[in-house]
Amino acid sequence: MLKKIIACVVAVAVAGVGIYFATARKSDEDLIAERFETFEKAYMSGDISACLECLSTNSRNYYKALGDLGGSVNAKAGAFNFNFGSDTLSALFALGVAKQDSPIKFKITKIQYTDETHAKVTAELLSGSDIEKGSSGDFGTVEMVKENGDWYMEDDSLLF
Repeated sequence: MLKKIIACVVAVAVAGVGIYFATARKSDEDLIAERFETFEKAYMSGDISACLECLSTNSRNYYKALGDLGGSVNAKAGAFNFNFGSDTLSALFALGVAKQDSPIKFKITKIQYTDETHAKVTAELLSGSDIEKGSSGDFGTVEMVKENGDWYMEDDSLLF
């Protein structure tokens, strides 16, 4: 009898945990904020590949194709291969970030959904001492798209 009671209690507990995790999904706002945080970390570490992973599939493919095209043109002209997957471009990006020597932080001020899979996110870009002050006055809007249950930046102006 005791074994049956314990089995029932365990079954109810397992079902409760399963229901909790099935229904405890992150909100779109949380997912958008996490994408900005991921971008901040990737940018500050000088990791262009991780920055590109924050972009939507269309934007990411655009940059990869552009880099590959540039590599093809340079290779035919006798220059070294230069594409977005190359160590050279990654090193230049990291060098540029290191030279900047100032952390960045996005402060999301407004999210406007245009439909279920598109949003315009207004954010304030903070850097250096502005992070401590909490304000810089530099606002921008980033278009975002929801792909496979997560949000990605459609607007590529954050990188360059």
